[in-house]
Amino acid sequence: MIRANKMMSGIIFTAAVLGFFIVPTPARAVSTLVVDDDGMATPTNCDAVDSTYFTVTAAVAASSAGDTIKVCDGLYQEQVTITTNSITLISVNHWGAKILAPLVMIDSKAIVRVNGATGVTITGFEISGPGAGACGSLSYGIRVDGGGSATIQNNHITLIRDEPLSGCQNGVGIGVGRNAESTTGTATILNNVIDTYQKGGIVIDNTGSSALIAGNQITGVASTMSIAQNGIQVSRGAKAEIRENQVDGNWFSGAFWTATGILVFESDSVKVQGNTVSNSQTGIDMESWCWKRPSASNNQVMQNTIDGESDFGVSVAAFAFEGYSTCNPLANNNKVDSNSITSANFPGNGDTGIFVGTDVIGNPGYVPTAYNNKVISNTIFGYTTPIDDQGT
Repeated sequence: MIRANKMMSGIIFTAAVLGFFIVPTPARAVSTLVVDDDGMATPTNCDAVDSTYFTVTAAVAASSAGDTIKVCDGLYQEQVTITTNSITLISVNHWGAKILAPLVMIDSKAIVRVNGATGVTITGFEISGPGAGACGSLSYGIRVDGGGSATIQNNHITLIRDEPLSGCQNGVGIGVGRNAESTTGTATILNNVIDTYQKGGIVIDNTGSSALIAGNQITGVASTMSIAQNGIQVSRGAKAEIRENQVDGNWFSGAFWTATGILVFESDSVKVQGNTVSNSQTGIDMESWCWKRPSASNNQVMQNTIDGESDFGVSVAAFAFEGYSTCNPLANNNKVDSNSITSANFPGNGDTGIFVGTDVIGNPGYVPTAYNNKVISNTIFGYTTPIDDQGT
């Protein structure tokens, strides 16, 4: 480092002695690019006859940092991958530009992918499946990975699933990071409508991934035997603030597994506040198996309205699970405060309003712990067991 600095100083000194002046290159002006499926538009008129881009992919490839890409109403059947920082992708009319899953998709099987680019904004689109096959045909509506970051707002993300709906663990409306691929992302996810997904509405996954998730309307397929859906999932070390979302219709009618409105799985310090969760088997679940990480601890579930759940309104659980657990699972120091929790089957026919505790499934050889959790000032109605307390 010292040697490099001395060399650089010498170069500047020589230029000054010889009378050379270094003229900085002028900053490039940002541009507005336009996409129309008939190839003719201007930044102010989608009906103009000026030549423009036929596809979103072509405009993204031609863009530079700071550019805005306006997309006119139309159908765009393509996979869009964004690797340029600070571009804004916007539908001229709300949900008027529809980006559809192509028949053949390449990995990561996302309709729109932000891969390593930071400061990207995606606004106002309809992004739609379904995939063309029976299993694994479509993974994401929007995915942020490779350390990228994005603001995703006011979009309609729908039918992110196989055709027909399958039990395969793909089909996520918005995915940020992925533990299985050792990739991370960051996102601000605001005011989107996400529905008819296969596995999950929004998934934030892996240590190093984070998100603000606010004001979204997320709706599963309601009762199904095909797959246990999760409306919002923060998992495997990811961080998030989840507030003022509406989550509805996540219900698995098969055996053993449970669908969840909001799932915090093996993640710590997640804040879940002011959401409305309805018609899901479990409303809000904080859970660790010590599968990829040891704990679901120091989370806060506050001021949520949870209505119409059958199994648990709120669950705080550490499960030692044969075949999955690799250490002692922990669910400690979580706070469940000032929530309104109502059973689907009131009065007296529901299961448990708030569960705090542990379980051992099979013979895993590990001991789960749920310790020093706090359950404060909640209103619970219609459950057979209002509070099942094993670790408060």
